[in-house]
Amino acid sequence: MPNGENNFILGKDEGGFNWSETEDGFSFWHEIYKGNFDVFYQLNPYEYITKKIDQLNPSDLAKVAEYVNEKMK
Repeated sequence: MPNGENNFILGKDEGGFNWSETEDGFSFWHEIYKGNFDVFYQLNPYEYITKKIDQLNPSDLAKVAEYVNEKMK
């Protein structure tokens, strides 16, 4: 590893980042590390909802639009 560069996978004692000391804690970062980005999007609801809507089939999107229209009345 070049001088001055940290490996963020390593713990703080090895020159990395201490995941447990963050506001979100170790379990949050462990999910991110495993590729589960939903935990991030749940902290940021707008991005989460937008991501989920983008994954819907058009027929399902129409159902969501109907549901939202009903809730907005």
